[in-house]
Amino acid sequence: MEVGADLGNFLMGILERMIQGPVSVTALPREVTTTVAAELLGISRPTLMKLVASGAIPSRKVGSHTRLATSDVLELREVRDERRAASFAALREVADEIDDAGTDPTR
Repeated sequence: MEVGADLGNFLMGILERMIQGPVSVTALPREVTTTVAAELLGISRPTLMKLVASGAIPSRKVGSHTRLATSDVLELREVRDERRAASFAALREVADEIDDAGTDPTR
């Protein structure tokens, strides 16, 4: 049986995590509360509400409660993770240059 690349990557991720211990796979709802969204993003709820207020992430009101599309939250998490990885890579390059300058007598 052949599986697509996305499904194959997903299954490999699950198998890799199973090596580390028990794994639970659950479906996420279409919408999440601000508390759940903040947890998924790894930020505080007040910080999330600032993102909502600035329009950085779309939301809708249900009565007095704010709801966010799970897909929007996951997309923002991916963007933040990519930015974090790029910043870390740039920082490592600078650190490597500093290390090289300290050991290279021609500099």
